[in-house]
Amino acid sequence: MFMTYLIQCPACQQDGLDPRYSPTACIHCKKEFTIVGFCPTCHAELQKFQCCAVNFFCTNCNELLSKKRVDFHVPPVSGKD
Repeated sequence: MFMTYLIQCPACQQDGLDPRYSPTACIHCKKEFTIVGFCPTCHAELQKFQCCAVNFFCTNCNELLSKKRVDFHVPPVSGKD
């Protein structure tokens, strides 16, 4: 069984946002958000790297990061509540 790593929705506070996609909608409350990943070490915005799995790459640290290590910022999609 495939398990998806979900991050917390700022609207309903449940793990319902999939960081593989941006913009994305919460699976619980259906509100839409943009997901931006930042490096936990240098705080630079990360590039998404997708091959077999989705990971994130920090160009400053020259490091590949798993979704579980990324500092995600989740603003609402522009023009939507």
